[in-house]
Amino acid sequence: MKLNVAILANRAWLDENTLLCIEGGGWEFIGAREFPWTVSGALAGLVEIGPDDLSQKPVLHLAIRTDGELAGSAGSIVIPPVRNLVPFVWPFSVVVIDEAMLTFEAADDAGDHLWSMSIGVRLQP
Repeated sequence: MKLNVAILANRAWLDENTLLCIEGGGWEFIGAREFPWTVSGALAGLVEIGPDDLSQKPVLHLAIRTDGELAGSAGSIVIPPVRNLVPFVWPFSVVVIDEAMLTFEAADDAGDHLWSMSIGVRLQP
């Protein structure tokens, strides 16, 4: 299993044809009006299923960390090996107390790192 594409967005969903739909994607930073601030959105992407994954149900483990600590949002998604590229959506919500870097991480069932992205949370001018 390989995470080919991942993006943070305001909203994401899978339509009736299992196509990935994204609204407000491509975050560069998160602007907060005040602290504490609740950051909500969706992590969406495409997982590539390899031949070894076809005989099992691959699991994508997702987490948000700040300063190396879990920031209160983590989850797992079973990726059905029904085709080569499988879309996924993970809605998230995390409370940020002060300006910080949020790191979004993805790993496989063995704990191997698949993807990560850090994004800053700062006060809006």
